[in-house]
Amino acid sequence: MPSLDKPPQALHAIGWRDDTPLPDGAAQSWRLARVIVQHRNGYVLSDGEEEFPAQPAPRFLRRRAAPD
Repeated sequence: MPSLDKPPQALHAIGWRDDTPLPDGAAQSWRLARVIVQHRNGYVLSDGEEEFPAQPAPRFLRRRAAPD
């Protein structure tokens, strides 16, 4: 899992720059990733090494839409 204090080369491949600031309160357990595909009710993220699905918070979901 990429560290928040020094992104690995894999993240550079998806556009992460060393001088990019992290959000205030970022925890070491957070996983750095970038949205690479956006669907109606979900996303595909990449951490530069693997891709994985994610869903937004319920308040951002479209009602009556399939989560694909």
